[in-house]
Amino acid sequence: MPKDLSRRQALKLSAASLAALGSVHHPALAEERTSSAAGSYFEPDRLHHFITDLLESSGLPGLSIAVINEGRLASFQGFGYANRKTKQPVTDATIFQAASLTKPTFAYVVLRLCEEGRLNLDAPLMQTYLPELAPSTGPGADRITARDVLAHMSGLPITHFPKWPEKMDFAPGERFGYSGAAYIYLQLVVERVLGMPLLKVMDDYVIRPLGLTDSAYTWRPEYETDAAVAHDFDNTPIREAERSRPEKANAAGSLHTTPKDYARILVELLFRKNGALPLDYTLKRMMLSPQVRLTDTLAWGLGWGLHLSEDGDRFWHWGDSRGYMNYAVASLALRRGVVICTNGRNGLRVAEQIAAKVMGDRELHTFAWIYEGFYAKNDVPVPPLPTDGGLTQSPPAFKAPKTAKKPPKRR
Repeated sequence: MPKDLSRRQALKLSAASLAALGSVHHPALAEERTSSAAGSYFEPDRLHHFITDLLESSGLPGLSIAVINEGRLASFQGFGYANRKTKQPVTDATIFQAASLTKPTFAYVVLRLCEEGRLNLDAPLMQTYLPELAPSTGPGADRITARDVLAHMSGLPITHFPKWPEKMDFAPGERFGYSGAAYIYLQLVVERVLGMPLLKVMDDYVIRPLGLTDSAYTWRPEYETDAAVAHDFDNTPIREAERSRPEKANAAGSLHTTPKDYARILVELLFRKNGALPLDYTLKRMMLSPQVRLTDTLAWGLGWGLHLSEDGDRFWHWGDSRGYMNYAVASLALRRGVVICTNGRNGLRVAEQIAAKVMGDRELHTFAWIYEGFYAKNDVPVPPLPTDGGLTQSPPAFKAPKTAKKPPKRR
């Protein structure tokens, strides 16, 4: 496993030879406003070389990136290898497992159903829609609402593979507790209300309206050749038997997509007033409004993590599954965003550096919470830092302010 180094050292990763990956480079990224300070520019060639150098220095096999600027999809590009063993390059059409980046797209559908009057955001799910399934025998399970689920306040456990009834970690609405089980429970409610499987629901509400031909909530045969191969901590390919090929849509993490397609979802949903993904103004504001605090500057909305700031909030989410590590962030105030998909276990560490270049250094605080406030608190292996000549200094530890409620410990 790579040894730790400081963020400052990671930002100063040694320059790598462009010739080493010359055969897999694509046209340079379009011009983006990517400095720490809003309003200044980070030249596209520098961003291109920065990413190339990060791949070389970190050992990450490959990544794909899409940048939103001025509220529109401005650029997209692949770097490195989709399969290191065969030297298959990442292109802008390479498919990645989105993992938990699936959740915000499902959250959008839930809010649309609320807008249509088919769901009530604050109605008890068990009592109102699915009385035959008790998500838990713990107290308060019958009071879980869609709001609780989308804000990760249901009290259901973190697992993405629930076996009903599950154990409750805390009473609904009490505090934040990231839960894949809760999303799957809400999926069952949505399928009951609409009388159709989630695959058709997501196709009707997301895939077909946007014409996302490269994206799907189940595995497609063409993904055998078009999808990036995930790589483990030592950058060896994940064993074939362990690769995820979902046959059924899963609200917590089955989406397979490209950063280009995912960025189009963000643009249509959040930056366009009359886009292909309509949502009532009030519900859109609720989606990006704090429901529960994580720290003094971080919170969770309805489907998205939030970074709160007087000069413009930003919304974010990450994904982590079987060697795929992804990150998406955008700011309505800056009208800027970035989606990064990687196929290696240290992908989040590389995504952190890229996001900081595109969105500013505030991203480092968000990632600090992901590593320490989520991974460490839930006994999940923290992604290793990229290597740089064996440097071992660790980044500063994340500390939640005394006024913030810490995420609960998991069993």
